[in-house]
Amino acid sequence: MSCKTYELKLDKSHLSNGDLNALYRLFLEAKWFYNAMLASPGGPFAFDYKQKNVVVLNKQREPEVRRIRVLSSQMRQSIIDRAKQAIRGLAVKKKGRRGGP
Repeated sequence: MSCKTYELKLDKSHLSNGDLNALYRLFLEAKWFYNAMLASPGGPFAFDYKQKNVVVLNKQREPEVRRIRVLSSQMRQSIIDRAKQAIRGLAVKKKGRRGGP
C-alpha cells in the first residue's frame, strides 16, 4: 500500500447546498472529536476511535453530548495518529534534540 496525498480546490458556486452542509458538518465533527480526544484522561494514546458520542462544551460552557454522524472511523484514526505524531515531535524538541523535518 502506498501513501498518497491529494490537494484540491473546491468552488463553492458549483457545490449543492447538501454538499456544503456535509462539508461543514465534517469539519465541525472533526473539531469536536479532536477536542474530546485532547480532553480525555489519557489523551490520544488512550482514546478509542470507535466512540460515536463525544462531550462538547456549548456556548454557555456546559458539557453536552453530541453524536458523530459524518466522520468515518478512518478519519477518526487519522486525527488520533496526527495528534500522537505531534506530541512525539514536541517530546523530541523538549529533550534538546531537533524535531521535525
